[in-house]
Amino acid sequence: MKESTKKLLFLLLPEEENDRLWIAVQQLQCVVPQLSAAGFQSLLFLLEKREFIRVNRRSQPNTVSLTPYGLEALKQEFPAFSSKGRSFEQQRLLLFLEAPQSDRNF
Repeated sequence: MKESTKKLLFLLLPEEENDRLWIAVQQLQCVVPQLSAAGFQSLLFLLEKREFIRVNRRSQPNTVSLTPYGLEALKQEFPAFSSKGRSFEQQRLLLFLEAPQSDRNF
């Protein structure tokens, strides 16, 4: 999954799994400023074609939401979002404030 796809899907992730979050297309474009307008439209088209997102063209402005299939793809990419067999007490987080000097790819 490409970086821009991860950013868009992550932004659409609702706080509760059963909720659906609708975000205006213009707000999503701010998340991937490196894409041109045509590139952004192409990304939305591709994500909609793969059924990761749903685009509501009836509302003004157009809004976008994460589909259950998109949520599962995001969970596969980020296992911390999956609640299968895990409780919050079992999860740990390691946060680096600075990159290790010896790791160029960090």
